[in-house]
Amino acid sequence: EGTKEMLKEIFEGGTFSSKSFRATWLPGGSGYLVLENTPGEDNNSLVRYEVASGERAVLISPSKLASSGERGSHKIESYVVSSDGSKILIQASGEELEGNTRSYWMLDTNTGSMQKVKAGANNTIAPDGQRILYAEEGNLYVYDLSDEVKTQITTAAVPGIVHYGRAVWSPD
Repeated sequence: EGTKEMLKEIFEGGTFSSKSFRATWLPGGSGYLVLENTPGEDNNSLVRYEVASGERAVLISPSKLASSGERGSHKIESYVVSSDGSKILIQASGEELEGNTRSYWMLDTNTGSMQKVKAGANNTIAPDGQRILYAEEGNLYVYDLSDEVKTQITTAAVPGIVHYGRAVWSPD
């Protein structure tokens, strides 16, 4: 009889259930990034944890986006890390006077500087960390961080029919 109660507690009561954990490991495995709820707000902050020490550092918070020239409140929705971990592309949504907007920011993890960039769906950062590949209205584009120029690289898209998924950079 005790075994039956124990099994019921394990499977129905969730005795050994774990909380989900969604993180992005940094290259080399020295740490990982997570989006955490900002206490007292309906926002997320991008946080880095060091594996060896457990040290926690907030890399991007909604207030940092606001101090970078964005008006209104902002919520970090997602991020993409470059292959060497030196750049992080952040997608944020916000409410401005014109209505809901989506903005993209590139964080340089070496300097802590942020640059507002043009990007869209299915973002990937080039291996050299200097360009962003993304999809917009069915076509692929490249945004160059150094000269801030957006270049369309495909033109044959038919919205809703052609889908590039997550296009990737070649290693070179």
